[in-house]
Amino acid sequence: MLHTDSNNPPYLNGALTFNGTSDYIDVGEVIGTGAYTKAAWVKRAAGQFVNNIISADTFSHAFFAPKDISFRLAAGHNGSWLLVQDSVPLAVDTWYFVAVTFDPNVESGKMVLYKNGIEVDEANSVPTQLGTSTTTYIGRFESGYYFGGEMDDAMVFKRALTTEEIEVLYNEGNGRETMPGSLFTSDYIANGWSFDANEDFTMEVDYHYSSLSSRDSWVGIAVENDDSYVAISAGSHNNEPYFYYESIVDANTGFEQTARDANDGTLYISYDADSNSLYLSHVGYGIVNADVELKVQWTSAVKVAVGGASAGVALGLDNACLDNFKVTTATLLDWPPATDLDSNGFIGWGDVKIISDYWLDVNPGDINEDGIVNFKDFAEFGLAW
Repeated sequence: MLHTDSNNPPYLNGALTFNGTSDYIDVGEVIGTGAYTKAAWVKRAAGQFVNNIISADTFSHAFFAPKDISFRLAAGHNGSWLLVQDSVPLAVDTWYFVAVTFDPNVESGKMVLYKNGIEVDEANSVPTQLGTSTTTYIGRFESGYYFGGEMDDAMVFKRALTTEEIEVLYNEGNGRETMPGSLFTSDYIANGWSFDANEDFTMEVDYHYSSLSSRDSWVGIAVENDDSYVAISAGSHNNEPYFYYESIVDANTGFEQTARDANDGTLYISYDADSNSLYLSHVGYGIVNADVELKVQWTSAVKVAVGGASAGVALGLDNACLDNFKVTTATLLDWPPATDLDSNGFIGWGDVKIISDYWLDVNPGDINEDGIVNFKDFAEFGLAW
C-alpha cells in the first residue's frame, strides 16, 4: 500500500493504493451486530477485481463493487450480498464517495446505499448481521476478494447516519475528513445591531426545550465580535437536559455544563463594563444571579445572535424554540442605519413600502446613494432586514 498524492477532493490529503491481490487493512472489531455506517472515497482501477471496500473477515457483512455485477456498488449481510445495489457501474479512474448505512431498529432492519451523497437504493426487513465476525477489513473480504485501486478517508460509525449527514461528508464533492459535532445550525444576527462594548449591556431570550435525545442539540443566545464569543444554551444530550455555557476569550476556550430541570425559562447575558465582567445565567441579570462569570475586555463592538443547532436530531416547535428576544440595555452604534427609511427604530415593512413608492426615483430609498432607487438599494435593505 502506498500513500499517494491522488488529486482526490481538495479537503482530503492523499490516498492508499491497493494492488487488488494482497493489500488490505485490518481495523479490528469495529462493527458488531447493531447499527453502523461505512463510508469511503474510492477510485477503482482497471482489472477483474471483487473490490471489497469495507467488509468482514467472515460471512457477516460486505460492502463492495464486484466484477460479477459489472462493478456496481452493493452491500449486504449473511450471504445476501446484494441487498442494496446501484444500477450504474463505478467508472475506472474516477473518484466516488460511497456509503452504506444499517439500522436494525427501523423498518425491521433498514439498509441504505449512497453514492456521491445521494441515495441510490434501500432495503427493509434486513436481518441483523451475524455475530461471528471479529474483524473488519478495508480492501478485503474473508481471506481474499481484494480491492484494486485507490481509497481514502474510510470511516466506520456505530450508528446509521442520516441522509443529511451523508451529504455533509460528501460536502458537494469536496469531501470532509471529520463529522462536525454540530451539523444543523440556525442563527439570527439581531437586526444588524452593533453594541458599544465600552458600555453596559443586558439581553435575554425565552426558551422552550422539551426534547430528550441521545444526540446533542440545543437553543440559545450568544454575544460575539472578531476576537471573543460567549454563549448560553438549553439543550439535551444522552437523554439528559442541560444548560451549557461556552466562551472563546483571548484565544482561550472554556465550557461548563449543568443539569436543567425545567422545559421553559429565560436565558440571560449581562455585561458590566467597569469591571469587564460578563454574566451568563438562567435566573436573571448581574453577579447575584450568575451561573458563570467571565472577564472579557472587548476590543471592538459586539453583536448578539440567537439560534440553535442539532447533531442530526429532528426538532419541532413542540420540542425546541426561542421567543421574546430582548435587548434591555445597550448603547447602539451606527443606529438607525440608512435602511431604516421611516426612522421608527427597526427595519420592517414600512421601509419596504418607501422603496416601492419611490422605485426608480431619486429619494427617499436611495440607500447606496447612487442617484436612483433600484435593486441595488433593495439588496442593501435585505441585508439589514
